Amino acid sequence: MPLSDFAAWPAELTRVSKNLLTHTYDDVTGRTARKLRDQGYTISDEGASAIRNQGFRRAGGLTAAGIAGDTLMHYSMAAAGLGKEDVNNINKLSPSWSHNTAKIFLGPIDQDKNGHVGINFVNLGPIDPFSYLKAPARLLVSHLKSGKVLEPVDVQKFATAMYDNIAGPFLGSSMATEALMNIAGETLTKEGQEAAAKDMGGYAWRMATEVADVLEPGAIELIRKQIEYQKSKAKGDEVGRGAMSEFGYTMPKVEFDLTGSGWLRMIGIRPQRLDISAGMRRNLLPLIKEIDNASAKFTAAVSNPQGVTKPELMDAYKDAVKGQINDYKRFKNMTEIYDSLLKDSNLSNTDIRDKLEAIHRGVTKDYGLEMNPKLFGLMHEVRENRYQPFYPSDRASAISQLSSKNEIPWDDIHKLYLALSGSKITDE
Repeated sequence: MPLSDFAAWPAELTRVSKNLLTHTYDDVTGRTARKLRDQGYTISDEGASAIRNQGFRRAGGLTAAGIAGDTLMHYSMAAAGLGKEDVNNINKLSPSWSHNTAKIFLGPIDQDKNGHVGINFVNLGPIDPFSYLKAPARLLVSHLKSGKVLEPVDVQKFATAMYDNIAGPFLGSSMATEALMNIAGETLTKEGQEAAAKDMGGYAWRMATEVADVLEPGAIELIRKQIEYQKSKAKGDEVGRGAMSEFGYTMPKVEFDLTGSGWLRMIGIRPQRLDISAGMRRNLLPLIKEIDNASAKFTAAVSNPQGVTKPELMDAYKDAVKGQINDYKRFKNMTEIYDSLLKDSNLSNTDIRDKLEAIHRGVTKDYGLEMNPKLFGLMHEVRENRYQPFYPSDRASAISQLSSKNEIPWDDIHKLYLALSGSKITDE
């Protein structure tokens, strides 16, 4: 505090990783024995051999620890019928803390009882302290083995996740600081200041309890919930109906299995489901908005009240087009992810209509929201690897005449528009 939580943890992991590597290398190659002899210690040949053997044992342990998670993941991939591309796509859709971590897949990509496409797995990242150090190598090797091109979009997204995982503990605000800011934020309004002044004792107590809740170890909260569950379960058993949850429905009378055990959950081993359908709206629609906003960005540049010259207007159009092409690439990448995963999702049929229906259902949140009319058209364009640039609007022309007193260079813009129309999105 106040800068961040557990800043020493990733720093210590980095230090230990470096020391394990260098010390093991020195032991195996005999450098440790030579250094000790140079320092005046008497090291026999048998002693040097013992040090070398210790290094080999440590190297074997490091290798086993390093590949154990990936070995289990590959075994589960084979059992679930998943390929390298499937796992790459699952990683891309996962939260930043789950990117390229080792996972044990509990089954194939399927549809749940709500008709949502997804996959169940156990993420081994939380119980592997060196997971974030292995992630870059895992990403590189998986792409090399699958033969799939490592796109700049993938690298950028991965780099952002890695930055958050590694630098977040150093640069982020601490949980306790955030808790204090939440309470202190109440005094930013006049009403909040008056309420705090009338009850300073209560205000201070709430600040203290807020911080105490944050600092309470998660294991204690988990144990408390388990005790409450067992009490509720016992009451339910008395009447033969199972435990009653806080929401009023009956929980089944079953014992925890291996993956659902509270003890395994306490150390981070728990099954989870990546709901592929539920994330479609969040991943696709913002990109469509960014693609559409290219024209608005050009109009904003045109409306500079200080005036804009024709060369500057042409540069503004080029910049807007470059941004739109990048958005097209991101949208193409996301479309390929969903096309690939839906192909292997064991839908009732495998034709294009089922795929479109699955996307429609996901984007509209089970038909509860309106469908974006541009979605399927844009998906068709990117599947064809075809780019269609925007053309400045009439409003941009009118604003240009009022603001810059200069005509938009229509001839140059039209030439560039024609040259780019129908070009490949992947062209540099």
